[in-house]
Amino acid sequence: MKKQIIALSALLTMASGLYGAAAGDILKSFEFGYNQTFNKDFLLQEPLNLRPWNNALEDMEQFVTESSKNLVGNKDPLLLKGLAEIKNANADIISIIETIQTTLPSKDKVALRQNINPIAEIKTRMDDAKDRFNKMSFTLAKKKDAQELLVNAASYIEKIATKVRVNLLKQIEALINY
Repeated sequence: MKKQIIALSALLTMASGLYGAAAGDILKSFEFGYNQTFNKDFLLQEPLNLRPWNNALEDMEQFVTESSKNLVGNKDPLLLKGLAEIKNANADIISIIETIQTTLPSKDKVALRQNINPIAEIKTRMDDAKDRFNKMSFTLAKKKDAQELLVNAASYIEKIATKVRVNLLKQIEALINY
């Protein structure tokens, strides 16, 4: 029995190392995806190339889904709920950016202003999500890595929302002064 426990412990340690390396790669992918897609001076005026960002999110989704399983294969509802929350917030912010890009040429200040509150709401949702994700407690290293990825994804979406809000306010100000 003791040998089985030692063998299981060794397997878990090796698996944790494998997951940790993948999680680190995904964190780098987030940074690359953010920089390539959103870290632009004229974010709202240029078409978005979402491929780098979407690749990072897809990798995170796969990692979190696989890592949410416990030793008997049951999936952790907290991690899966967190993943769904990230995916929804991401879809919301991308939709808002696309709406702004469609509205911007019309110079309709009222229509553009309607996006300010939803952006602020996404930022608040992600800030709350980060707090909840940080309070989660896991024993398995792979679940801790998944938790870290969710926190980072929420941070990046919050950062995107802030950047979009700042850019939008500059655009509205420019239209008012025009």
